[in-house]
Amino acid sequence: MTSSEFPHFVVRRQVSSDEPAVSDLRSQFLFEMANLRGGEDLVRTIGTAPSGEEGRVLIVSEIDGCIVGYCSVVFEANETGTVDQIYVEPGARRIGIGEALLEAVVELAYSRGLRSLDALALPGAREVKNLFEGLGFKARLLVLKLSLAGFDSQRG
Repeated sequence: MTSSEFPHFVVRRQVSSDEPAVSDLRSQFLFEMANLRGGEDLVRTIGTAPSGEEGRVLIVSEIDGCIVGYCSVVFEANETGTVDQIYVEPGARRIGIGEALLEAVVELAYSRGLRSLDALALPGAREVKNLFEGLGFKARLLVLKLSLAGFDSQRG
């Protein structure tokens, strides 16, 4: 398949009329993430954040007028931003939509004078990690967790 055979897609900021489609995609994202290692914590963290949260911007991608992907970035007061969600429908993957969404976020962050962007990726989400690294993101922190449920302090 040549690049001319790929469908044409548009990347732009979300508008209010996109909300139902983005909400559906967000549900798919949360469902997929919940099944990955560390996903329950991610879903709990971002699943409660409203999509219209102050400082949050959504970039969407559409093909033939249908929203097929989105990227969420939260701009912090400390001159950084965090890409906390990126999702493309399975049938629209591998044609450059994820990369285009991230490029739009990087351009937006740069235009706002941010000094850096962080991105969240779960262990085992190799495709997402590769997408971020392909745009120059570098892993700089691993968060490890030990559940203390049922912890026995007498065990040695």
